[in-house]
Amino acid sequence: MTNNQNHLTITYNGKNADTLPGINLRQFEKEIDSREFTNHIINNAVNSSHTEIAAFKSIRNEGGKIIDFEWLLVHKGGRSSSYYPAQGLIGKRLLEIMPEVHDDLFPIYLRVVESGTSEQLEKVYRIKGHDKYFFITITKVEDGFVTTYADVTTQKRKRALIEERETLLKEAESLAQMGSWKWTESNDQLHWSNGLYRIFEKNVDEPISWSTFLEDVIPEDRLLMENYLHEVKTNKKGSSIFYRTVKNGCLRYFSLTTKPHAIQDIDILGAVLDITEYKENQQQLEQFSFNQARIIRELDEKEKRYRTLFERSIDPIFLTTDKLIFLNVNNSFLDFIGYEGIEGSSVPLQAIFANTEDFEMFKTKLIRDGQIRDFEVTLLTRSGGKKYCLLNCAFISDPVYENCCYQGIIHDLTLRKQAESDMLAAERLSLTGKIARTVAHEVRNPLTNINLALDQLREEIPTDNDSAILYFDMIERNATRIEELMGEMLNSSRPKKLNLGLTLVSEILVDTIRMAQDRINLNQIQLITNEWDKLPRVLVDKDKIQIALLNIIINAIEAMKPGEGKLIVNASCQDDTITIQISDNGMGMSPSDLKTLFDPFFTSKERGIGLGLTSTKNILNSHNAGIEVTSELNKGTTFYIQFKLAV
Repeated sequence: MTNNQNHLTITYNGKNADTLPGINLRQFEKEIDSREFTNHIINNAVNSSHTEIAAFKSIRNEGGKIIDFEWLLVHKGGRSSSYYPAQGLIGKRLLEIMPEVHDDLFPIYLRVVESGTSEQLEKVYRIKGHDKYFFITITKVEDGFVTTYADVTTQKRKRALIEERETLLKEAESLAQMGSWKWTESNDQLHWSNGLYRIFEKNVDEPISWSTFLEDVIPEDRLLMENYLHEVKTNKKGSSIFYRTVKNGCLRYFSLTTKPHAIQDIDILGAVLDITEYKENQQQLEQFSFNQARIIRELDEKEKRYRTLFERSIDPIFLTTDKLIFLNVNNSFLDFIGYEGIEGSSVPLQAIFANTEDFEMFKTKLIRDGQIRDFEVTLLTRSGGKKYCLLNCAFISDPVYENCCYQGIIHDLTLRKQAESDMLAAERLSLTGKIARTVAHEVRNPLTNINLALDQLREEIPTDNDSAILYFDMIERNATRIEELMGEMLNSSRPKKLNLGLTLVSEILVDTIRMAQDRINLNQIQLITNEWDKLPRVLVDKDKIQIALLNIIINAIEAMKPGEGKLIVNASCQDDTITIQISDNGMGMSPSDLKTLFDPFFTSKERGIGLGLTSTKNILNSHNAGIEVTSELNKGTTFYIQFKLAV
């Protein structure tokens, strides 16, 4: 291992350790810690690390140039003295918090991200009045980087102590304290200091010679040592050698240094330094780097498996901060909600809740209990559509590193709810049909008798009896009205026989609006439409669909004040669905009225009988078309009718 002021180079098995993988352990710990926190193996590996770790995401300008980095993860390695400033760094910009790195490490960060090549370096920082040495590894991860700050202050101090001892060995007095010797050529005498006897575990009264240096030297180093001693005796020049010995099964490392005597050239001074601890520290450091690379490879494999599960999950999954701001979501979530990207955009979880009251209840239970199960809620897509869902969420904390998040899974119940609603409506319609047929049968028989009796009375009563004629007409009108009501009730509940054909949406809407045009003009309603010409055809019974849409439009007109109304009729196509929107700014409806809107005989009109929307629902059900209604009192009502495109 070689060390200079700016860089530490470690060799392992003859290879430069800079070529070993330098991937940052903490980046992956943060990724898994912020997404799952249930992988105990990873947590144990991270918790045992004393390495400071940080992860950053690139912030680029419109031209794609990196202008800053955003904190994604900070782990301080369990130390009170850290390179990083105070807490609360996640989501903040690096240069805003630490502007001093702009001319220091920032160019290196840029180089790593742009080139994809990891870099390692050693830096010293003044922290809390003390110099702290850090071995820094910077590795690109996606469009950002992960950096580890391994505190090597202890190792640095140990190395400094060894270097200090090596320096002191250059002076005779200092060398004698470590284990020194002197050779006098004139009498070929060797003299050992007490320290040297102690190093070689010899008694001071034991005889010594040049061969004593060779005792216990391992075979691999013996020839090298013999040549070195011969060179010392022959040339009398200062030099150093490193060699190894084995005694009682223990491997020891030594540094033997010689130099000519400062006054008498015929004498050689030497010192032996036991560097076993130094070598062991060096090996431990090399082993640490090797183990770190191995652990990171294992974490990388676990990360890939976790990512696969996370990204390929059918159910929408999300992670938020403790403030319920989105951290990460999978592709199913983006498809479900309709966002193109949500990570790092400071979108709050509340944004997808349809009702503020539901969110407050959800938040209260989640904070109080730490988790919430099967919370039934209505969520909003980005386009404003509603999704009926079961929401499960749990708080995941890490008290050691003060990291926490919420993990949630959404189960979409929209189709099931729609199916339940359609089934309930069908049951109600079926029940209404049965009642209607029963009532019609029971009413029509006496009604027929009344009409027959009325005809008989007309023949028997003189035609000049004005009073009788008045009552005859009254009875006839009401009997006819009862007959018409029975017919409407039966028609509204009876399954529709369809005459299907491919029809342009624009043609349906134009003809329907034409039928309502007189009412629109009479009530001075402002009609607003969009472009329909480019919409494809749908397979429908045009006449019946026009009746269904006309019922909705007439209700909208009657709900608005004359001269103040705005009727909006729009149509759009997304994927394989045509959606027709009919909106008004009328009186609106309460939530309780919305639930019974399509029930037979429900009406808010003074003269209505409540069968128009029932018939509309029956027609749409016959076409397998969906219908949704939103309304707010005194603001208006909107109907959404969806048709599947013909294949």
